Amino acid sequence: AAVFAYGVASVSPGPKQLQSADGLSALLALTRETFGDTTGYELRVSSDDIATLYRPDPQSDRLKKSYSYTPGRWNGAPEGAWRASDSTKRSLFDQLADLSKFDVTAVTARLAGAAQALGITEATGAMLDIKNYGNGGLSLSINVNGPEVGSMDLNPDGTVKALHPPS
Repeated sequence: AAVFAYGVASVSPGPKQLQSADGLSALLALTRETFGDTTGYELRVSSDDIATLYRPDPQSDRLKKSYSYTPGRWNGAPEGAWRASDSTKRSLFDQLADLSKFDVTAVTARLAGAAQALGITEATGAMLDIKNYGNGGLSLSINVNGPEVGSMDLNPDGTVKALHPPS
């Protein structure tokens, strides 16, 4: 949102710490404000405060468009830091869902402890991936990177569905 001071517009930097409950909630609120809803095919949120949202291409129902969010950089769209990339063809697995229909607090708590739960002692980053599971439900996964790589699958309430520690 633009703030006017002495006739000059300055733009707020947007949400940060996207893998925290407050940061992810703010990102979802900004998504709703920018696009009118939180539907999409997939939302990826990385530990370096970058997110990618995949939504239907408004020009063709056979295509999807990705939008990148980087705090502090207000590129492209007038309402926020969303910048559209080129469209790509949708797959049969790309099904729309409300990407905000999960317990943000519980999921971000799991995210904070994911490396330890997976037995990864030298984690260098993590990615939260939210997408349609089918019938409008969500599939959530956390991928932890480092010298070793592991992941966990979550239910929308934040409970662990499956652990995939490094082999």
